[in-house]
Amino acid sequence: MYTLKEKTKDMASFTIGIEMEKFVNLDFDDEIVYINRYGQTKCAFLPEDDDRISGRGNPLLARNEFLTMDEVDKELAGEEM
Repeated sequence: MYTLKEKTKDMASFTIGIEMEKFVNLDFDDEIVYINRYGQTKCAFLPEDDDRISGRGNPLLARNEFLTMDEVDKELAGEEM
């Protein structure tokens, strides 16, 4: 899926206090328990609904600034739209 450079792994290991390879192999619940036990702050998850957070959508989509692949092909071919 992805790879991390050794320096990144070293920095992450220093930050979380456990080797990256061990942390990656923990399941989700064990990760939360580890963070809650050894972290300075507890894990907190946002509730499903929060009235203070509202998505307004993608501004590019609202301004109709996305191009279809046909439009891109026409522009690359030098045709006018």
